[in-house]
Amino acid sequence: MKGLLFISLILIGFLSKSQEKLVPAVIIGNDTVPRVYLKTVKIKVFVPKNRTKSQRKAFRRLKYNVIKVYPYAKLAGEKLRYYEEKLEDLDSERKKKKMMKNVERDLKEAFGPELKKLTKTQGRILLKLIDRETGNSSYALVKEMRGMFSAVMWQTMAKMFGSNLKVRYEPEGQDRTIEYICTQIESGRYKLLK
Repeated sequence: MKGLLFISLILIGFLSKSQEKLVPAVIIGNDTVPRVYLKTVKIKVFVPKNRTKSQRKAFRRLKYNVIKVYPYAKLAGEKLRYYEEKLEDLDSERKKKKMMKNVERDLKEAFGPELKKLTKTQGRILLKLIDRETGNSSYALVKEMRGMFSAVMWQTMAKMFGSNLKVRYEPEGQDRTIEYICTQIESGRYKLLK
């Protein structure tokens, strides 16, 4: 009996030692931080099951609209980050305002005709996707870049046409289908329009 116990303890000790694994590490300052590579995990965000014909049609229409405006939202996020860095380098408010007017003029020349062709629904989706990309509502962005008067003026104009610049993106609420479509675009499952 004692021999069996002794052999069991030796085996347990041996097996516990053999379970140790070497992990690559990086030394940061005085700390050793393990570097572990994780496998990519796909997560299904939202896929409604038994949809009716009208629900499938509405989803296809939403998918088309999101795919159409998604590149503009991405571009808006990139441009905003780029110009925020440039604005930080400028020292006077006058130079900042002058630069913002030039930026606005350039963007209108480059994308004005294309954006004017968007439907109201596509415009509303674009406002939400800009919030998704930048973390700010369109109203907050206009207020920050062009001032309170311009923000109020554009908000009033948007309200007259049934939109709202203050709308926020809710990926886990009412915009979960849009979020699902965006994640499918980012994973390469849905192709962008050309």
